[in-house]
Amino acid sequence: MGLHVLSIRQSMNNMSRTALLGVLLCCAGCESVPIAAPDLPDAILVPGSNDCHLVVRDDRAIWWTSESSSDLKKVDPMTHETLARIRMPVSYALEDIATGFGAVWIASGGSRPTICKVDARENRVEAEIELASFWGRKGKRAYIAVGEGAVWATTNVLDTLFRIDPDTGSRTASIAIGPIPLSDYPGRLAAGEGAVWVLHNRTVTRVDPNTERVTARITVPGVGFGVGEIMAGGGSVWVAASSNLIRIDPRTNTVVATIAISTDPDVRSNLFAIGHMVIANGTLWALAFQSLGSSWEPTAVRYSLLEIDMDTNSVRSTRQLGTGDATRLFFGPTLAATDDAIWICQPTGLYVVPLSPVR
Repeated sequence: MGLHVLSIRQSMNNMSRTALLGVLLCCAGCESVPIAAPDLPDAILVPGSNDCHLVVRDDRAIWWTSESSSDLKKVDPMTHETLARIRMPVSYALEDIATGFGAVWIASGGSRPTICKVDARENRVEAEIELASFWGRKGKRAYIAVGEGAVWATTNVLDTLFRIDPDTGSRTASIAIGPIPLSDYPGRLAAGEGAVWVLHNRTVTRVDPNTERVTARITVPGVGFGVGEIMAGGGSVWVAASSNLIRIDPRTNTVVATIAISTDPDVRSNLFAIGHMVIANGTLWALAFQSLGSSWEPTAVRYSLLEIDMDTNSVRSTRQLGTGDATRLFFGPTLAATDDAIWICQPTGLYVVPLSPVR
């Protein structure tokens, strides 16, 4: 890709990243609303987990990172005790996290987007895999997924899918996933259901992990403000695009359901979006964000935990988690799931919400 085209793509991505804030920051001098803790009576705060940003689980532990440091923390899912703290050798913000092949994999952006491999047993960094080198740091992000026999990564400014050997921690392939329109830059990705799936702004690109070739492109509704999530599991591929949850059948590469997430009728909202997703015990859980739309608090949003029935493609329940500032909440909170709880990572801490019937 030429430098001029790359520069255009980077500029457009920076604009989309900040467009949400531009919509909400509509009055100068207004104070942002404080981020509130989840108001569920049974939510449990993990000690020492303030400033939580990313969370993931493996078969032994919960792993999380914070906004303000490059430390990776390991937590016992039963006792909530911190088992290890690992300093990550990165010079820019941690963007994405995944587990698999006995390791924790962390993506960081900046001028040199990098994937770090952390040995989950020894609690130490085993490898650093540089994906690319750019001029300037801002707007350059890296994303990661584990599955289908390998570790996979993207950057949001290259039409490339990188394959990483999980044993050696080395980059083994760079797969072209273009050409695509300049406004349809790569985003997050998922590995599962027989393929690797890369979410662009309005397209899902399917890559065969064996032949390393693009085998399908699936059109999805535009991802609001350049922010979207994708997940493969439960026999489907799931895409969070603004206020719609899109379900794709991997056997036919077609959209088979669009689940519209209703906003609170008592709140006049100019923005509603679905965030991070996980599957636990046959149920899909997702975060959702709704602008409160107040001229006095333009960045205020209400956020919720959605329980999606995958058999009926409908919302089974909504747990209100609290309110907060969109400038921190919208791009931050993530979820992890154990057999008996959902773990919500957000700027006031890591919270454990038991999987019990909604009161």
